[in-house]
Amino acid sequence: MFLRAGTVPPGTGTAAACRGTGRTEEGGNITQEFLYKAGSREGPAEEGTLYAESREEAGLTLLKQYERIYRLETVRRFFPARRRKLNDFDRETFFHQMGLLLKSRIPILRVLQLMGSGHAAGTALLCRSMAAELARGMALSQSFARHREEVGDLACSLAAAGEKSGQVGTVLEALADSYRQRRKVRRNLISACLYPALLLVLGTGVSLCFVQGILPVFADLYGTLKMPVPLAMRMLLQAAAWARQAPAAFGMLLALPVVFAGILLRTRGLRVFCLGPLRRLYGAYWEIRFTSLLALLLRSGLTVDEALAEAGKILPEGRLRLAGSRLSQAVFKGESLARAAQQNPALCSRLTAEFIAIGEASGQLASMLHEVSQLHRQEFQDGLKRIRTFLEPALLLLLAGLCTIMVYLVLSPMLHLMDGLPVSI
Repeated sequence: MFLRAGTVPPGTGTAAACRGTGRTEEGGNITQEFLYKAGSREGPAEEGTLYAESREEAGLTLLKQYERIYRLETVRRFFPARRRKLNDFDRETFFHQMGLLLKSRIPILRVLQLMGSGHAAGTALLCRSMAAELARGMALSQSFARHREEVGDLACSLAAAGEKSGQVGTVLEALADSYRQRRKVRRNLISACLYPALLLVLGTGVSLCFVQGILPVFADLYGTLKMPVPLAMRMLLQAAAWARQAPAAFGMLLALPVVFAGILLRTRGLRVFCLGPLRRLYGAYWEIRFTSLLALLLRSGLTVDEALAEAGKILPEGRLRLAGSRLSQAVFKGESLARAAQQNPALCSRLTAEFIAIGEASGQLASMLHEVSQLHRQEFQDGLKRIRTFLEPALLLLLAGLCTIMVYLVLSPMLHLMDGLPVSI
């Protein structure tokens, strides 16, 4: 079999074959791209491109296919393609297109070759690398495991389940839909936080302009009139003078609350702000992710205990991860999933437990989990809208109150002076 130009030859050697300029997971050498011209003694020469870790490996690979090698040159690129972690949108597009092509009964190797020529650099490099690995006899789930950083942790287990059930295309389309739903929830969260963040930034900017530009004018006016400067104004003027003398230190002081909030969010997550309605939204957010992922894993062919173990990995550390572990252990010991869900209300609400009981009784557990995740997702969006409806006027009133207090503190001595002036008739 002769290799056409631009194809990847089967048997390209080691685990890092066709992996661009990235490194192997085992820490192997950097993969290189080679241009070759080879053929038999009697037939015409063929030209093409292959990927290998060294020139010697590339030569051995070609000798398995051809009798003679006429040319073998390393491709030197000024900006070589590099492996990168794909975002949720890239993964959604990748799995959706792969699932559609596989459901059209196109061979997986041909699917990867088609996708490797029409995507961005990162996805194209991933497709070419996977094509080389599958051409050497590696399974799709094994190739996903080697590229876990790019495709995510779920792709390997889902692809393995799809290979067992013969529904790889359907499973990959369901995985793409899960990434789409996750992006939608994240977009709603960002849109809900955008307005408060904008008000905070504008309020901070207006306050700085007031302190730096307007307060000194009033201070000079009070000095001219030989009036005592209010204590709050003196403190603000001293802070403004210090900010002009040491702007770097003042900027670091302003950045401290932001840094502290970021550290809290990274170490404790949204639990820092889980009070009242926010606490319910936090629990609903993770319940949505858990139930939707559990439904996806069950649809792909995993057993209930295997699906629970995989879905529990996405839960944050703390009471939710503990509830997921208890749920998995209870089902592993032989208890029904509905009863275990009722005993773990931190992770599974009453509505979720009812849908699980109906799913177990009817044999449609995956469908019921999918339905309850959709209901919780709608409730979550409604909760975000309610909080935003309350938060917007509350923040406006807060900013208006702060501005009123600042203006009163600045103008109160002048108002007292005007009250003391004699009234002419």
